[in-house]
Amino acid sequence: MATVTVSNIIIGAATLKIDGVDVGAISGGLSVAKATDVYAVEIDNVRAPVLHIPVKESFSIKTTMVEATLANLKTIWNIPATKLTTALGVTTLKVGLSTGVVEHTIEVTGVAPNGLTRVYRAFRAISVRPSEHSYNRNKETMFPVEFDILPDLTQAAGEELGSVVDYNF
Repeated sequence: MATVTVSNIIIGAATLKIDGVDVGAISGGLSVAKATDVYAVEIDNVRAPVLHIPVKESFSIKTTMVEATLANLKTIWNIPATKLTTALGVTTLKVGLSTGVVEHTIEVTGVAPNGLTRVYRAFRAISVRPSEHSYNRNKETMFPVEFDILPDLTQAAGEELGSVVDYNF
């Protein structure tokens, strides 16, 4: 029989900060994914691969934002900060053709085992997936977003994507 430590089971919501600013409510949870694609070395003498060599890694954070601010829409649609302006009580988001991708820092705070708080931090995050939203009479407008995490090559080897820290607050 397996040993089970109930206090290691995580149940709870997370919060999301982009560039140090809390994006507000999210819906449907928040997922953090890391994947490694490998090349399988196969030889004639053995029926199974004898070696796996990593050839690609990806790291992403995915959620659905519920607070329909222009600042959140700017981030989701990969629009530079300079295109969001406020003057005389009017906030405007100017939308045009992309001239590149806008990088962000990401911080996800959630529950950790044993009553701790877990914080994921990523140095370079970009929103590049399609995102659409709709207006419905009886349902909140939601903004799905997925961030690809890019390596920060100025960081130490093995630390280029970010960190995951459990705190005792």
